[in-house]
Amino acid sequence: MNRINKKLKISMFVATIILFAISIICAVIFWPKATPPKTTKKWLEEFSESLETATRTRDKSGDVLPLHIVREIKIQENHVVVATYKQLLQINVNDGIANGYLSIEERYPVQETSIDDICDEYYFADGVMYTMRTHGEEVQTSKFDSEIGVILTVASENIGNSQYNLIEEYLAPTESGKQIIRQSGDVAILSAVVKPEKYDQFFGRDVDDKGLADLCIEMKTVKGKFESLALRYMQDGKNTEIMLTLHGIVPITVPEWVRV
Repeated sequence: MNRINKKLKISMFVATIILFAISIICAVIFWPKATPPKTTKKWLEEFSESLETATRTRDKSGDVLPLHIVREIKIQENHVVVATYKQLLQINVNDGIANGYLSIEERYPVQETSIDDICDEYYFADGVMYTMRTHGEEVQTSKFDSEIGVILTVASENIGNSQYNLIEEYLAPTESGKQIIRQSGDVAILSAVVKPEKYDQFFGRDVDDKGLADLCIEMKTVKGKFESLALRYMQDGKNTEIMLTLHGIVPITVPEWVRV
């Protein structure tokens, strides 16, 4: 009887060891592996891709994409805003049919009159383009058969280039000892100074860098999707800030001057 008990105890001990070993093996094989931290290069690639995707107006097939984006430029001299520029582009697509609205404004708030202020507006729907230009107190309107591509062309010419070469070697932290990218939950923020000797490479073209200094970039993404970008610099004694903000798609309101 004792021999039988000993054999049972040995069998149970061996079985326990085998089960323990199997548990360890399964844990090694099936336990979720920790995701390695992203490199700065990978982060910058994702920031660039998010910006390119956010500002895209057509897909690979050439079809128009919905978009609602605002670009603003503010120029200050001695802490006083001397000029502002704003471009708003809205594109809606319903059942494959696109309509759009574009406004381009130039304001000079320090001047006593609005004689140099300009606002160009374009509204496109049902194959018809409506335009209005307000220059000071003068107002001109027009209406003609057109296509959505006209608004996209005007927008690209006036809103300009929003793509920048986000290369690690071109950037430096805004403060010593800090990283150029920080993350909190789903929000990621790029905050960096562009190295002066890399201005041309950063913009991807020759730039007028005479007197250009303190060029900084800040970009925000949420869950990997672009949300906003700010570019700040000083040149010729003036501080310039360029803001690019992506908004949610909403129905386009028909301008009052179109309904008249």
